[in-house]
Amino acid sequence: MKLYLEGKMINIMIVEDDANQRKLMSSALEQYGYNVFQACDGIDALDQLDKKHVDLIILDIINWRFSTLIEIGKYCNNDKEAKQCES
Repeated sequence: MKLYLEGKMINIMIVEDDANQRKLMSSALEQYGYNVFQACDGIDALDQLDKKHVDLIILDIINWRFSTLIEIGKYCNNDKEAKQCES
């Protein structure tokens, strides 16, 4: 069973450098019907975010460079649908 929000499938991105953790989280979320994308680091995540609509990003921030988090934040702030939800 796939989960939908306002007629669209719910997309989640998992950003985690540990491949086993990524696979574990992805499998669990997919069993609940979410569409899951995986990224191994911030650069990979930003590259995918240019091409895919994501409703939720789950980040492993322990080993991240602060500048990458800022870039992901900028992406999220520029998302037109996110702006509509904030107002």
